[in-house]
Amino acid sequence: MTEVPLYRLRGVVRRFGGAVVLDLPELELGRGGIHFLVGPNGAGKTMLLGVLSLLESPSEGEVVFDGERIFPGPGPSEAAARRVTLVGQAPYLFDTTVLGNAAYGLRRRGLGRTAAEAAASEALALVGLKGFEGRRARTLSGGEAKRLAIARALALRPQVLLLDEPLANVDEANRRILEELLAGIPGRLGATVVATTHDLEEAYRLGGRVIALRGGRLADVPPDNVYPGLVVVRDGEKRIRVAEGVEVCAPTVREGRVHVAVDARAVVLSRAPLDSSARNRFAGPVTSVRLCGDHVRVTVDIGVSLSAWVTPSSLRELGLHPGDRVTVSFKATSVRVF
Repeated sequence: MTEVPLYRLRGVVRRFGGAVVLDLPELELGRGGIHFLVGPNGAGKTMLLGVLSLLESPSEGEVVFDGERIFPGPGPSEAAARRVTLVGQAPYLFDTTVLGNAAYGLRRRGLGRTAAEAAASEALALVGLKGFEGRRARTLSGGEAKRLAIARALALRPQVLLLDEPLANVDEANRRILEELLAGIPGRLGATVVATTHDLEEAYRLGGRVIALRGGRLADVPPDNVYPGLVVVRDGEKRIRVAEGVEVCAPTVREGRVHVAVDARAVVLSRAPLDSSARNRFAGPVTSVRLCGDHVRVTVDIGVSLSAWVTPSSLRELGLHPGDRVTVSFKATSVRVF
């Protein structure tokens, strides 16, 4: 039996001031894991987050949450609304203690003070704020304030946690804590996380599904090729091992574990090895050939799955089909390390 998606959006259009700011013919989100909405400012990320929160109605279209039709219609049932929690980019903190803030939502739902504060204390421990209970919330740093706002949301045990730019404008120490926290929420609490970011590398670093928006519409997400790797030294040179026998050269390499991204538009395919200055050269069979708008995505198994974008005319010249063996090459300058 096919699992019912957590969210199903069909023909969703959102207008603001007469302009279309969101136009999604179809979008489905599954249960669990992390989903990142990525794109530049004005891409429609926050607008889509509002629709997913069940707080904002689209101008037209259909929104179904866990099998319940939300729009068009009377809006979410109380049960549905309680299962989704939104944390804004600059969350408001009440002028009380950290514990009082974390327990606020539970108290509003009628839970007794003792039980609410016990649940709030557990949530504070999850975000690394154990021992902060008696401090005034408004004395926290920006990163600590974001962690408190997430704790207040987690205390409600939502099925869906929506976060608007959770990692923006925080120091490095709080960023690391927040990244570890977000990555662990689906497994530890069973919640689905949907977060916005303008930083594509941030989304890839935390894993999960990446949904790109541009001008309120779904868009392709370059680069296609993102891999975790380990920095190794080979012949006196630092390289990044992304799989057994697959080591990538990059212009600058840090120590330890990193991620690398290879621009699919910079990958060159050839039937035989080319005489070129490209320092990265691998070979393997073609696993798929797929037309994507004005380009063709060719995927090659080089020990990891590597995609190259080529023009239809280049594909015809090469005459490539699944199963054909090819050489792929790309320059170190086309590799990003993060």
